[in-house]
Amino acid sequence: MGAPPPEGSGKPGVAGGVGVGEVVPGGGREAHDHEADGPPGEGSEGARSHAVVPFDDPRSIRAIVMNLEHVKAIITATEVLVTNPKDPLVVPFVWDLQSRVGASQQVIVGSFM
Repeated sequence: MGAPPPEGSGKPGVAGGVGVGEVVPGGGREAHDHEADGPPGEGSEGARSHAVVPFDDPRSIRAIVMNLEHVKAIITATEVLVTNPKDPLVVPFVWDLQSRVGASQQVIVGSFM
C-alpha cells in the first residue's frame, strides 16, 4: 500500500490524519482509521471508524465544514455560514474568504446555531 500515513490528528478526512484511503462511488474516498500497533482485525480496536471524505475531485465537494478554535463555518458554493459573523475573531476570516472569491461573485454570509 506504499508508505505509512503521516502522523496527525488521527481523524479521517483531516489534513495529516492517520488512515488509508480507497476510492468509493460518488467521487469520495473512504478513510479507514486503524490502530497504530497493527492492521485491522487484530484486537478489538482494529478498524475504529469509517468516513467518506470527497477530496479526489474538487468538483465533487458540496460543502466544507470548518471547526477551528475561533471559527466554525459551513462553506458552500454560494454562501458562508458562521456561528457569529460579527465576532471580531471571525470577521478577518470572512473578509479573507470574500477577497479570495473575488468581485465577480457575491458571498452571502449568514449565521447558524
